[in-house]
Formats: sequence, structure tokens, C-alpha cells
Amino acid sequence: MFLTQVSKQCGETKETPKKKQKTLHKKKKQTTLRNSEAVESCSNVSLTSTISVTTDICQLCKGEDVVPVFQKTGTHVAMLVGDGHGGDGAAETLNRYSGKILKTVLDCGVVKGMQMCVDKCQFSSSGAMVVISLYSIFERKLEVISMGDASCTVYQGGAMIHAQPHHSRQNVDAGMGTCKSKEGKTITWKEKVAELDIQMREQKFSCMNPQRDGHTMLVDKRPEYFNWYTGNQIAGCSFVGHTDLARLPACKIVIPRISDGPFHLVMTSDGVSDVVHPEDSILLDHGVKANELVQEAKKRWTTPFFNPTEQEDFIGNNGVNLETGTAYFDINPRPTMKSTTARWKAGAAFYPCKSYTKNDEDSYNVIFNDGDTRENVPTDEIKIVEYNKGADDISVLVMTVE
Repeated sequence: MFLTQVSKQCGETKETPKKKQKTLHKKKKQTTLRNSEAVESCSNVSLTSTISVTTDICQLCKGEDVVPVFQKTGTHVAMLVGDGHGGDGAAETLNRYSGKILKTVLDCGVVKGMQMCVDKCQFSSSGAMVVISLYSIFERKLEVISMGDASCTVYQGGAMIHAQPHHSRQNVDAGMGTCKSKEGKTITWKEKVAELDIQMREQKFSCMNPQRDGHTMLVDKRPEYFNWYTGNQIAGCSFVGHTDLARLPACKIVIPRISDGPFHLVMTSDGVSDVVHPEDSILLDHGVKANELVQEAKKRWTTPFFNPTEQEDFIGNNGVNLETGTAYFDINPRPTMKSTTARWKAGAAFYPCKSYTKNDEDSYNVIFNDGDTRENVPTDEIKIVEYNKGADDISVLVMTVE
């Protein structure tokens, strides 16, 4: 498996938009939106006559992504996406407090919201990359704050007008990004990394770099990680969690006013950005929904999708689809597996199943690992989970403004 960080264009603390040229897939129940309440949804939820938000998540690998959430008042929409790593402790903490975090964003702003993420995860040995957005409906003002490589991109008129910079090795090596030193001076992220004694080793890794055409995957060999004296190695120098590890401060960017007209915002974990270029046609599509992005990313991780590579070092990763005879570049040779558990009777605990068959009446007959059987198991008493250890967890939030 190739590990990767997808580079984003780095900006200052404020940005005026400039147009650039051109699973087990688990759906969330549609929910009526109420003020000061976190809502999870993978179907269209009407916020006003002109705004809709969709969310979706597919815990395809380790189950460490944060469930995407949003809250809305009559004047603002607050949104959060997170990508856990090194265990699910930080992600579970963010899931537990996501409603309070978003209420803090609405009441006190994105900086206070991110600080709450930091505070709640401060004793976690695992970590999470987090991105929070706050949209002012009538001002059309957008504030985005992030730690790590969770993505937030904004599109209007068929072009990307904003990409939140990642705290990635590639951006830091390039001298991108600025923050304050201990003395209060403005310095680059690279200088801040040195000030915090975070190591940047020169060991190179094979990093996936998806292209705009959607079907070409290049592999770059470059340094990818940051290292700490504790032995931690992380693909980002800013995060929540990881008790006692130094990290860069959050990156906040403000777009004072998004130009009149329809636009959409997309927030994702790197389960999307590792296989989908930020200017891929599916992201540029104003009508895209969160579940469509999750399905697309899952397809690219788990099926023969990318064109065969011509890079000499990776030609051995090319394969041929036996059904179609089409050549492809295999970025993930691991198969997608299924894990099935079911209740052995109504109201009882879930137990692992050896096999199952689906009945016409939308129920299941199962054989448990110990050989016992149960017939006509209702759909809410069986869990069929797909996983792929060579892929990544995938989470998406899309806000569409007409």
C-alpha cells in the first residue's frame, strides 16, 4: 500500500477567492434539523430554500474516521470532519462531543471550536486530523480552521476557489504556511517545526498522487513523515490528541465573501484525497452528494480503476482485469472482506456468523461460527461490515448553496 499526503496550495490567514482554471456503505437516516443540534445524514437535508448538506461515512479500514456532523441556526452553518489515526480514542472523543463542539463554533467561532477539540482529546494517546467550517448565510462569509490533512475545498462556476492547506511534509518542505513563533514573530511552518524540535527525516516513501483526469495515479517518492523524540511518526505536524507531543497551531483562513451565485463546499478525510484530485470532475460537479463521493472513493480503493502506470518503478503493479481484459494500475492488492454478526435471538447479544443468506422478505438466515442457526433474522439484528486493510476510512460532508 502506498501512503500519501495530497498537497494543497498554502495561504495566509485570510484569503480572497480567486477562480482557478479549469462499502459496506452505511447511510445515515434523514433527520429534521433543529437549532443547536448535531445532525448526521447521507441524504439531502433542507436547511433553507437555498442550502442543503449531505454527509456520509464508510469505515472501510480501521474504523477511525470521525462521523461528519453539522449544525445550523437561522444565520450560520457549522460543520466538522475528522480523521483519526493511531487508534480510535481521539475519534471516539470527537464523536462524543461533536454536538457541543459545533454549538461552541456557532456561539464563539471556529477558533474556540477547534480549541475544544484540542482540550477534549488532550489525554488521548491516539490522534485525529480535524477541519471545521463556519458559513455565515447572509454575509456569504466562510471561515475554515484545520489541524492536519483533513480537507476542505470550495467550488464555484466549475472551478475550485479554495483549498484548505494541509499540515503536510510536502507543504512544510516547500516553505508554505505561516504562524507565530514563541516570540510572537511571523515565521513559516518549517521554521516552527524546527522551533518545536520536530524532526524531518529525509527517508523517502512512495506517495500516491491522483491526477485531475480521475483515472491517472502517479507515485511520487518523497519524504512523508514528521518524527518526535518519543518515536511517534505522523504524516502531519498538526493534530489533536497525542498527549505531550508538540504540534503546529491550527491554520485558519477566512473568505470574507463568496461571490454571488451557486457554490458548494466539500470536506473529507484523506480516504478521499488520497485517490481523488481536488479538481477531479466529480468534485467540480455542483450537484455532487456526499454518498456519491464515498462510493467513488471506495471504488477507486477496492476495484481495478486507474489506468496502467508507465512509471518504471511501479510497472509491476499493473494488472489485467480477467473479466474485461482491461489493464489497470493496482494501488491496493488486498481484497475487500466481510464481517458478519447477528443476534442469536431478539434482544440478545451479537455473535459472529460463518455464513448467511438473504430471504425475499428482507430478512436473513444465518449460521453462527459455533454451528447454531437462526432463520428470518430482521435486518436490524444483523451487521454486515465490509473492510479492506489496504484501503482507508472515508468520510465526507458536502454543503450546497444554490
